[in-house]
Amino acid sequence: MVNTGIIGLTWQKYGLGLLAKSLHGFYLVYRNFDNEMKAIRWFAEYETGSDRFGEQVSRTKFQKFDNLEDAQAFCEKNALDVEQALRDGAVPSRTP
Repeated sequence: MVNTGIIGLTWQKYGLGLLAKSLHGFYLVYRNFDNEMKAIRWFAEYETGSDRFGEQVSRTKFQKFDNLEDAQAFCEKNALDVEQALRDGAVPSRTP
């Protein structure tokens, strides 16, 4: 088996935001009013795709972002980090 990493997330319009699927979950970025800053900002959320690894499906809300590009870049880095962590924790396949 060839060791491949994810190349980046492909974003699609989803309601008032953008949605991307990674190998292990979904990322959603959207604009909304930030009560603390009294301004419109970008928000990002991650939801695990399944309980394939014995984990419960969960949702994580990330920090607020000033622009779409920062929100997307954060999600893409997080997707790489999740993939790397799962790869590092995976049991290597045994060769006959």
